[in-house]
Amino acid sequence: MKSARPPDGAAAPLALLDERAQVLSRRAVLHGGLGALASGFLPLPRRLTAAGPPTGFDPGRVAFPPGAPFVRVSAQPAVRLVDGVPFAVGLTGEPYPDPHLRFPEAGVWFPPDRPPTPTEEVSIAVVGGGISGLSTAHMLRAHKPVLLELNRSFGGSARGEWWGNVPYALGSAYVITPDSGSVLEEIYQSLGLHEMYRLDAGVSEIELAGEVLQERFWSGAAAPPGDQKAFDRYAEVVRFMAERSYPEIPVDPGPGGDWVRELDAVTFKNDVETRMGMPAPPLLAAAVQAYCYSSFGAGWEEISAASGWNFLAAEEFGRWVFPGGNAQMAYQFYRQLAEADAAGPDRLRAGALVVDVRLVPRGVQVTWVDSADELHALVAQRVVMACPKNVCRRVLHDAERLDPEKFEAMHQIHHAGYVVANILLNAPIERDFYDIFLLRDGDFPTDAVEAEESAKVVDMLNGRFALGATPGARSVLTLYWPLPWAFGQHTLLLGEQTWENYAQRLVPQVRRMLRLLDVGLSDIDHVRMTYFGHAMPVATPGFIANGAAELVRRPIEDKIFFVQQDNWALPAIENCLLDAHHFAPQIAAGLP
Repeated sequence: MKSARPPDGAAAPLALLDERAQVLSRRAVLHGGLGALASGFLPLPRRLTAAGPPTGFDPGRVAFPPGAPFVRVSAQPAVRLVDGVPFAVGLTGEPYPDPHLRFPEAGVWFPPDRPPTPTEEVSIAVVGGGISGLSTAHMLRAHKPVLLELNRSFGGSARGEWWGNVPYALGSAYVITPDSGSVLEEIYQSLGLHEMYRLDAGVSEIELAGEVLQERFWSGAAAPPGDQKAFDRYAEVVRFMAERSYPEIPVDPGPGGDWVRELDAVTFKNDVETRMGMPAPPLLAAAVQAYCYSSFGAGWEEISAASGWNFLAAEEFGRWVFPGGNAQMAYQFYRQLAEADAAGPDRLRAGALVVDVRLVPRGVQVTWVDSADELHALVAQRVVMACPKNVCRRVLHDAERLDPEKFEAMHQIHHAGYVVANILLNAPIERDFYDIFLLRDGDFPTDAVEAEESAKVVDMLNGRFALGATPGARSVLTLYWPLPWAFGQHTLLLGEQTWENYAQRLVPQVRRMLRLLDVGLSDIDHVRMTYFGHAMPVATPGFIANGAAELVRRPIEDKIFFVQQDNWALPAIENCLLDAHHFAPQIAAGLP
């Protein structure tokens, strides 16, 4: 079998890079369009030619019960001016917590050897109410699962807010167009999402030196003349990866996945430049780095080639954008669970801080603390840990002894910080776009050290894109601001100091973005900033190749299962769904 990359130092003849033609299950999160389609190399699939607003979305049917992934914005929120720009006071949403602060050892709540006596028995308990937990509970709803969520609202990194008649995202924003007949298409149809999306089949726009560019950027027109060959070569490589050598994740556990595991062992930067046969010039490197910061919360020199190509090549085939982003998906899962006869009135439990999960003779005991700091416990025949692994390893009782290899592998997962800001405008945005990448003057950070010194918003989304243009309507700009350096997420745990610091740093960026769109500062109703809008596991090189991914996914005694996007260290909504689908039959096996 040929290697997925040529020998070190060799040129990159495309015909020899990989003999395997891969079936595209196109998936990704957040942002994109940075490759061959942008350069005009890939033909646009016929089914992606229509891009009108959704026809199956009725805002009048959306309800906001306690715990729903959407929260309605107050008509008169507390607002403070920061350098002339009105901001909602404080970071909104609910933070992704530092586990050392919010997940103390169980012994804080009860003696480790004397957990509270459980008061109920259930078939399945799911810990974590993001897309992973919601989708797993949905697939197992016939067994009446109990779903426990730390925060007041379900949805995890796919929550949203609703301002007047405009829903917008606080986290993940879209999904890749699913393949016909695929598991993902079936899931979306079961939720009615196939009637709610607006297709974005266009080219993501690039802002450079105050000008918005499209094909001109990817044709190399904005680059120095000597860089033209590199832009052409990059587009050729992306075309090859999209059409002939797409790395599937989840990875085939057999020999068919060996080439993907080999690809995972090297950095994305190394693989891109090796395949190009030359270094990427500064402007091209800046664009790819912006994509990686936006989609991964880490640079192309820090993520694996398998994960990088899994995202970037998939972006070439169009995106489904729902009203409110992926909060719409979370809401549809939540709504169907709440309405199902199997759910029961108390099976969706928000504000439940799980502090201990342990094997007991009758199954698995789950102990949690409610909003009144009262302890509760249940025993389940199966438990699904749908929360990040840095939480799992703290709440799983005796985890190091139960599965030492798994416990060690969980320590290999690192997370990146993120801020999402939404600019609420009392005016329409005339330009019909979905996503604009902000390269500023092309002086984009090349590594984590530079990023810490000059971290800025990477891209700007039209928050009401899925609703289509409506003359005179309100609008929302959704801004994604990664913090791609060590401990960047800890800067979000400083309360008032955090809010003021990020607000002041955001103001000049807001002014520049509004000038770009010919929108006045007086049109701002207010700006809302959200804690860590994405729970971003960093796709470090070797995590899949060294077997850590398979270890962190491995169930414990077929009683405790693990479904979460960090199973593959990949910040992907689609992987939440695919792992839920993979494990659901195993979880249900043997249950009445």
